[in-house]
Amino acid sequence: PKTVKVSNPKGTKKHPGIGVIMEGTNMVSEFQIANHCNGSLAPKGTCTIEVVFMPTAVGSVNATMKIIDNATGEPQSVVLKGVAK
Repeated sequence: PKTVKVSNPKGTKKHPGIGVIMEGTNMVSEFQIANHCNGSLAPKGTCTIEVVFMPTAVGSVNATMKIIDNATGEPQSVVLKGVAK
């Protein structure tokens, strides 16, 4: 798996990170996602999201994973690309 690290570097007790919610644009079954970011993210805290590419046919597959939180510039996007040969 490839790992996406999510962090809350500027959080405070009065402004903790909210739980990370993911949604996909063009998400397809070839990308399996394990979200280890459950609940609020404490100040200075981190968590991970694991992505595994499991192709079902030869060719390239693209998708975008959006990380929805309360950070500036929300949502953050992670481009997912896989090529099956």
